[in-house]
Amino acid sequence: MDIFAKINSLNKPEYTIKEMNDHFKEYGIFTIIFIISFISLIPTPLGPILSPFGLSITSAIFAVFIFLLSVQLLFNKKTPYLPEFINKKKINVTFLKSKKAIKFKTYIEKIKLIFKYRLTKIVNPVSKIVTSIVFMMLTLIMMIPIVLTNFVPGLMISLVSLALLLNDGLLFLVFLILSIIIIILYYFIFKKLINIFV
Repeated sequence: MDIFAKINSLNKPEYTIKEMNDHFKEYGIFTIIFIISFISLIPTPLGPILSPFGLSITSAIFAVFIFLLSVQLLFNKKTPYLPEFINKKKINVTFLKSKKAIKFKTYIEKIKLIFKYRLTKIVNPVSKIVTSIVFMMLTLIMMIPIVLTNFVPGLMISLVSLALLLNDGLLFLVFLILSIIIIILYYFIFKKLINIFV
């Protein structure tokens, strides 16, 4: 079943993280990371309350979820494991049927057309370890309670994951390098902000 068909097959309004994990586990950790990061990009108030700084509760949960999966990738785990307190967290998925979500999925389907089966040797155990470290750093940025720290890192995680899933070594390399550049840019931005306010 196609990833997006699997997303559409979610037929309850709420799922626990464990239920989401079980629903998508047949696809492997990178697919679960892609799906979770993709869901986090859809412009909707997923968590019931936005913090004063613009970070939703659910965005933070997604970031923690992806971080833990990335740590497992670092150690070459095949089956994802999450602690019980995260497994019990609930996510409202009714927004996946919204017009915004459908429009967003259409954009992703169009993006998929640019992916080709090329430079597949780049996708290897070493590059996956580097990817897991990059994902961990991107999710740390997503956890920072400041506006605009969620979308860009989440988008890069989605694109890198999709390139890996579709075996496009060229775009995987491009998106991975872009992700590293973005991490460096955020570092200097945060450093500048700290110097201004401290």
